[in-house]
Amino acid sequence: MTLLEKLEHMLRPVVTGLQYDLWGIEFARHAHSATLRIYIDKANGVTVDDCARVSRQVSAVMDVEDPIDVAYRLEISSPGLERTFFYYEQLAHYVGQEIRVRTHTQGKGKKRNFTGVLRGCENGQLSLQDEAGQLIDFLWSEVDKASLIVRFDD
Repeated sequence: MTLLEKLEHMLRPVVTGLQYDLWGIEFARHAHSATLRIYIDKANGVTVDDCARVSRQVSAVMDVEDPIDVAYRLEISSPGLERTFFYYEQLAHYVGQEIRVRTHTQGKGKKRNFTGVLRGCENGQLSLQDEAGQLIDFLWSEVDKASLIVRFDD
């Protein structure tokens, strides 16, 4: 089990028990520091007080379980408007909206970065319609990062 899988298994019940959705977890080691970032969501949006509430509970669990072997900074955040999708299941709610996809390796015409409208997601696959109207299909396992694009029209 990877560290992220272990953290998700340990922290999902804490976050959902507080009536929030666990949107995703990131752990990044830097030269002289590390950051554990946990994204939470709820129907009416996330406030600073929500983040503080989750932070207190997560900190208590992390202190007891101690799954990370280096000093780290804990951050609790909303996924934001241009949210990154951490789990395939998150995509279904955003069909019809514009997203950005980066794949692990080159393919699909020697490109790694794609932008278009999410047209569907079934059976571990997502379909993206690019600006030219072409449908491009990806397996979720090919995706390095996918995120929502929000445009504000004048």
